[in-house]
Amino acid sequence: MQDIVAGVKERIFVYHFTQARLNQFATELKNIQGNPDQGRILRRLYFALPDGPENFPEKVRQAIIELSWKNASETK
Repeated sequence: MQDIVAGVKERIFVYHFTQARLNQFATELKNIQGNPDQGRILRRLYFALPDGPENFPEKVRQAIIELSWKNASETK
């Protein structure tokens, strides 16, 4: 799990421009969709990614909320 989070962080920060980082972040979120550990990965990303102009912690928090809504709707 640590390797996945470290890889995501590394791939995001290859880029120097904010928009490029945001695009890579969106790609990484798509790549972990459907992973059985998606929630755990998102939680670790929340603490691993720095705040800054990209506002990564808030974006990860939104992804966690969306995942919990999705899981709640599937259990009904």
